[in-house]
Amino acid sequence: MGYAAEPAAVDMAWEAIRHAERPRIALYLPCSDIRLETHLRQTREQALETAVAAVKRAKGYCPDVEFAPTDAARADPEYVCQIVQAVIAAGAGTVELADSVGYALPGEYARLVRRVQSGVPNIEDVTISVHCHDDLGLALA
Repeated sequence: MGYAAEPAAVDMAWEAIRHAERPRIALYLPCSDIRLETHLRQTREQALETAVAAVKRAKGYCPDVEFAPTDAARADPEYVCQIVQAVIAAGAGTVELADSVGYALPGEYARLVRRVQSGVPNIEDVTISVHCHDDLGLALA
């Protein structure tokens, strides 16, 4: 398996948590152009379709679905907003903005969060979470 939004990964996640008291399926899919090209070998449009399909599949199993557009700090903010809006419409209840390589300076990351808050009409329908890697010491900054 290559990523946590593949149908088989969603199915396996459900099998692992199906008896949990409060199950949640968390989905991860790259959204930066470099990761789309090198990891997924998909266009933005294909990745958007993959994300929406994964959220819908997960929602078929449980009501609590989280979606993370990974490497969001290096992605086009407009595309991040587009994918976030689409996964919320598909049923995600939490959106995790991930700086997957620890790339963003604190101000840059804050701008991304504010951009998503202002650029996604249905953002008030979800919980926003953040996921900062500390590869370069910036998560602690």
